[in-house]
Amino acid sequence: MSKISRYFIQPGVNFVDFSLDLQPDASLQGQTVVMRGSSLVDRVYVGHGLSVDFTASLGNTDLIFVAGTRADFTASLSGINLRLTHKSSPGTQITLGTGDQVIFADGWLSTTAMIDALKSGGTEPALNASPLRRQRS
Repeated sequence: MSKISRYFIQPGVNFVDFSLDLQPDASLQGQTVVMRGSSLVDRVYVGHGLSVDFTASLGNTDLIFVAGTRADFTASLSGINLRLTHKSSPGTQITLGTGDQVIFADGWLSTTAMIDALKSGGTEPALNASPLRRQRS
């Protein structure tokens, strides 16, 4: 029997942690989450073993925190969107649109710059190790 999971995001709460792992009682391992953002700056943390579709991130530059370094992920296009797949945990897939930032353990990249590089077949932009500027929600 397949599981059906529903997650409710409260308006005004701009940090969502999808790394919940309270096995055996509650776990998101193997689940797919489709998240719709808000017009505010959304902050999303994605742990291992979870597929997240955040292509409907809406306004502002959202921050997507992932478990691992940039080298831990392969980047590809999924239609017009960016797909990041964890190399040692293939169940970890994150699909993102343009205009957001992905924060790895070793720096961050713009989703727009990554998508543009993949579309053109060019070199991926360099990882930005500078601190992110504080963004207001």
